[in-house]
Amino acid sequence: MQIKTLGGFSIISERERINLSKIRSRKARDLLKYLVAFRRKPIHIEILCDLFWRDMDQKYARINLQSTIYMLRSIVGKNKIVFHDNTYCFDPKNEIVVDADEFEKFIQMALNSKDLSERKTLLEKALDLYKGDFMAENLYEDWTLQFREHYRDLFVKGLLELGKIYLEEGHPHNVIELSKSALIQDPLNEEAVLLLIKAYIKNNNLSDAVKVYKEFSAILEKELQIKPSKELTQLYGQIVSGNLDNKWLIVVEGTDSLINKNDLLNDLKKAVRDTDEIVFLCENKVGIFLKGIPKAAAKNIYGRITNILDKCSVQTRISFREAR
Repeated sequence: MQIKTLGGFSIISERERINLSKIRSRKARDLLKYLVAFRRKPIHIEILCDLFWRDMDQKYARINLQSTIYMLRSIVGKNKIVFHDNTYCFDPKNEIVVDADEFEKFIQMALNSKDLSERKTLLEKALDLYKGDFMAENLYEDWTLQFREHYRDLFVKGLLELGKIYLEEGHPHNVIELSKSALIQDPLNEEAVLLLIKAYIKNNNLSDAVKVYKEFSAILEKELQIKPSKELTQLYGQIVSGNLDNKWLIVVEGTDSLINKNDLLNDLKKAVRDTDEIVFLCENKVGIFLKGIPKAAAKNIYGRITNILDKCSVQTRISFREAR
């Protein structure tokens, strides 16, 4: 048996969805959801009576509880709701697969994993399970609040952790999507804003990066009367001053040993800035490290180097990428 709780409530038994419309009473459906929410935890009958039959005499409240439990057992199975010592417990033997449990398990496994590829796979699996708020149909029930916030926080954490991996891998469009999803859930999450701005920078979209900072700064001032963190403010300052800590690598590789290294070095120096670093990586490979300039400016340097190499007698290949 499988139970879905994220984004909606449903039960699947033997690959078929159970028709919960058979449970005509809204109170009975909510009791089932409550027991699922507190699965594997014994709940005293007085708590259940007070929650679902508060305005009823205790004697009749217990009768209603017993008859409702009997009906629910006919749907989910007698051994799935166990009575012991004046308590009811749903799935005490942990035999039912609940999507919220799987979601949390994958998130925790990902956070504990040292392997980046495994971490990424686990996060993707977890996020695929999150279809929306926990028990979304019971959004305004007090007892769902703690669970809804818990799983929503895990969802945001998963989005940001996966976003960091995508940023490292050089996929800014994916990072932008994940960061925006996190901010929908938590508009005041500064970590999400920082990740979003970094993605816009990597995508060479500085105007949107500035816009995000200004909008977030205004929200913080309005809602909390505080300013963005030092890290976020410094990054914004680097954007508007054009002093971003971007790093680029141009690699020149010869088919044979790069002869006349001094001549080549002098030619390359004409194409780069004084602050750029030129390193002979091996006999036939040169690396040019560029720091603190936008991608467009780095591409211009790449073009100048290409023009120089076109006039060189040695056959070469040239590549351009972001340095880590």
